[in-house]
Amino acid sequence: MMSFRHIICAAALICLRIFVDKLFNVCIMANAAKQTSKQQSLFPAMTGNHILPSRGARPEGGVKSMAKEKAKYELMYIIDLDLGEEAVAATAEKFKSLIEANGTVDELDEIGKKKLAYLINDKPEGYYVLVKFTSGPEFPAELDRVLKITDGIMRSLITVIGE
Repeated sequence: MMSFRHIICAAALICLRIFVDKLFNVCIMANAAKQTSKQQSLFPAMTGNHILPSRGARPEGGVKSMAKEKAKYELMYIIDLDLGEEAVAATAEKFKSLIEANGTVDELDEIGKKKLAYLINDKPEGYYVLVKFTSGPEFPAELDRVLKITDGIMRSLITVIGE
């Protein structure tokens, strides 16, 4: 004799099987529609076709053609004052030259010594530097990696400036 729990589980399995069958049929119809249509829209709901595009659908030219050649970025970083004045200036110059080697520096603003909003590594102050630069889309990730592994950089943030 089957218990109530077994009956509920069996009913749930039947419902799941029906759902999977319907989903499978929709996928077959989607593949058939894809093969017959010469041009597939990325927004099928706008064309009246309610079948979603396949997961691998890409815009013409692929993803790489969508990437911008150059973009404008803003970098702010905080240097630890315990390094000393010469080391702070050398660190700021290091990142300026790194950015110039991989792009163009549009604006460099060494804000200077400021009190932090909260303690970072038990330090109440830091040396703020703001850099606006233009570079290719792959450089900010490398710059962020270098900032994270450099001793004396307390915090950093790279953002894309809206156009």
